[in-house]
Amino acid sequence: MAWNIIVASGDADELDELLNGAQEISSRLRPRATVRVASSVEELEQKRQKENSATELLILTASLPQTRSSPDEEHEPGLSFVKKLGPGAPACILVSGRMELYRVVQAINRCELLLLDSATSYIEDCLRLAGRLGIIPEEPIPDCPPLARIGAGPVGGPAAIKPGSDSGGAPAAQMIGGLTPVGPVAVAPENVVYALLEVDMPTDPRLATVRLEIHSPGKVRRRDAASLSLDVANIEQLMKECQDLKSKLSDNKRWKQYYAQWHADYLKLGERLSSLLWNSGSFKEYYYYADGAAAGNVRIRFNLQEPWFHGFWEAISLESGERRLVMLENTVTRRALGGNQLGEFLSNDGQIDAEDGTLNVLVVNSNVMDQSTPKGPDDLLWKTYWESRDGTLPELIHLDDEMKVLRGLPKLTRDGSKLEVNVDVVPRKRPPAGKAWSLAADVERRLKDRSRRYDIVHFAGHALFAEGPAADARGYLVFSGFPEPEAISIATVATWLADAGVQLVYLSCCQSSAASAALEFARNKIPMAIGFHWDLDDSKAPVFAKEFYEQLLTAKLKVCPAVNKARLALYNKHRAGDPIWASPVLIAQPMNWIQVEGVLKLAKDQRHRPTRRAPKPKPALLQPNAVVAA
Repeated sequence: MAWNIIVASGDADELDELLNGAQEISSRLRPRATVRVASSVEELEQKRQKENSATELLILTASLPQTRSSPDEEHEPGLSFVKKLGPGAPACILVSGRMELYRVVQAINRCELLLLDSATSYIEDCLRLAGRLGIIPEEPIPDCPPLARIGAGPVGGPAAIKPGSDSGGAPAAQMIGGLTPVGPVAVAPENVVYALLEVDMPTDPRLATVRLEIHSPGKVRRRDAASLSLDVANIEQLMKECQDLKSKLSDNKRWKQYYAQWHADYLKLGERLSSLLWNSGSFKEYYYYADGAAAGNVRIRFNLQEPWFHGFWEAISLESGERRLVMLENTVTRRALGGNQLGEFLSNDGQIDAEDGTLNVLVVNSNVMDQSTPKGPDDLLWKTYWESRDGTLPELIHLDDEMKVLRGLPKLTRDGSKLEVNVDVVPRKRPPAGKAWSLAADVERRLKDRSRRYDIVHFAGHALFAEGPAADARGYLVFSGFPEPEAISIATVATWLADAGVQLVYLSCCQSSAASAALEFARNKIPMAIGFHWDLDDSKAPVFAKEFYEQLLTAKLKVCPAVNKARLALYNKHRAGDPIWASPVLIAQPMNWIQVEGVLKLAKDQRHRPTRRAPKPKPALLQPNAVVAA
């Protein structure tokens, strides 16, 4: 029997694009379908009735005019037409640029939304949605076990995965439980099932969405973006209050007085941020689905544009009202959004190439003398910013304690471990008094030296960030030196790190999670960064560093669980007493989450790494995990 595809749009250019997609769908059918065209709801209905049951697929715009002579109408006649289709109606691809229609379309039987945006590819999107609707076969996932079946779960509760079963005779690539399989993909780490919720927060929060991925060995299943419908005034007020709390915790003169109150204020802000999400039906639906599908193994990532980067997104709690912080039980991280210039990551980006079983860490010990004044760029913006600070830089008295922790990393590898840890600390020794030197120049030289590579760079020192719309937004890291320390823009440092292939940057300094730092690292394709919301208590910085690296080396170099476990350990010690557990922020840039999961996982492919000299033979008295000269 011959089939028909009807394409309907009131815009000639868009009609051409949709026709290309329809023709490609037709080419996949045997026998090929006849593609017919309509320019109004009236004409579409006439053609559909004429063809009767021979029409297999409708592709139409939500704003399709009612008649040829009528303009596009606000109530979207095309959408209204689809809603009225009864049982036995053909499958439908509805085309619109309105994200808020996603939930409306999901409620319509055999209907999918083709969302128009800057990334729309009409042919690819039409094929993808036609496969989802069962018009054409979806691309199979090669070498994958049968998909797990997702059941409905208890009434009113989340869905649940039923492991160990096949798909009941359905094709392996068939959509299951509203999720679309995607392939081929990397294997989930350690053969576990986990769910990822991606919350997208663009500059206009009215366009905020949530997406869902279920990762299991050999496959990823996705649900498309659903609107969050956030209240703009509410979220803007919350961002202001988050900034106020940061300022109180960073006030060197009054922070001790605020310690008795910080915990209550932090939890209240977290609960209000949580309410924003839980009051959205789409977030609640996706979270419960994820929780059931992955047996509670859920990650949440906030993809944020700069206005929202200052929020305490890590403080979100579960809906239960028990003040159970998600970040204490699972991964909560963020990704900096800033337009197309943030770029994509290649398939191997986000992993350390350590075929030789060596983890190389560069530690930048950037202490300064008390009451130091750094040298910055020779321009008015820097001079105005520094004069506005009304002060100098203090010496970081606990930096030596942090250096002891980092120098001891090789000893943390357990007996029988095949991993060797090398730590280079710069400066290697205290420079002679009165002799000119530059730590920035030393770090740049080391990172550009192609005979070595560094997987992690740990910067311990001062970071400077200006506030306000007319402020110096460059952001700086302060490198020690003589006759004066140097304030180097984060953008400059980021290029050094990116060129050297650094995979993780740990910023042990004040306010290092600021949007300025995250965006610059993102622009330079640095996969991961760890920073802090507010100025660190010097005595606690070594404590978190020790907890994090211990967990990293025992968690097979997986950054997310290392951050989680370090945070939980410090929470159990301090809770309301000290905010060190609440301050860390993990920024994960790779778009593909499977790369985030394995960001420091040892890999075998060295094609994207700088070349290096063969290692020198070790002296007989040097132990396998000894620190390289620091």
